[in-house]
Amino acid sequence: MISILNYSNYRTYLKEYYLFMKKEKKGFTYARFSEKAGIQSPNYLKLVSDGKKNLTSSNIIKFASAIGLNAEELDYFEALVSFNQAKAPQEKEYHLKKLTKLKLSSQDFGNQKNLIQLKGWKPYAVAMLTNLPYFVESPQWISKKLNGLVTPEEAEKILKELIDLNFLSLNTNGKPESILKNIISSDKSTLNELWALATHPAISDSSNEIIMDTQYINISATQIPEFRKRINECLFELGQMAKENPRPEQLYTITITGLPLSTKEEFREDSILYN
Repeated sequence: MISILNYSNYRTYLKEYYLFMKKEKKGFTYARFSEKAGIQSPNYLKLVSDGKKNLTSSNIIKFASAIGLNAEELDYFEALVSFNQAKAPQEKEYHLKKLTKLKLSSQDFGNQKNLIQLKGWKPYAVAMLTNLPYFVESPQWISKKLNGLVTPEEAEKILKELIDLNFLSLNTNGKPESILKNIISSDKSTLNELWALATHPAISDSSNEIIMDTQYINISATQIPEFRKRINECLFELGQMAKENPRPEQLYTITITGLPLSTKEEFREDSILYN
């Protein structure tokens, strides 16, 4: 079953939900869905999916019930509908922040239990590579696409691991794709490997595509939790923006790192600071 938590546009989700149900359940139609949702219009699902109708508050509940969303998914679905249908920038920003919080607190986001079992950057890269529209289920193709940084043997082993951990599922075309549309990882060993990749010839040769911006700031230790929270929100928003592209061309990683360059100094009111 496809998860609403992986979508940034509820109409896209409804379209793919319909295709999934059409394939999985014989006799599933727009009319059957309306009947189950308690909605009189027999093609209301199609009208909403195509953008010809908006979802009302009451129909959000009816749709969620017919689809079988749990309480957590309903909250996300409701916030997503509000975000997509909002017109005013302030309103969209409000609902986006709510979506971010729901996504970050969701057990499905990142599938943290299984993410811990993935070691290094390579499994994440292969998982995300499957979301590219031209993905080829071939260890040789994967190796070539990742600049030879993953061998065909490693790619074959990783594909099997991802399937075993339920990271990959078959899409409507029968091809494997990741259940996650973006991944946020805080694993330090993985970050160390990514830093090393920045100077690898296969990567550094594409210097015009490498983003390396640094900001130096003075902060207090008490601010770090809020910084971490906002960084996660920023990464999520960038991921949402990337998912709006229907034809992505390549895999990209964005790594934000905060490093303490100095020792801590206890602040005293009677201290004199010199610039």
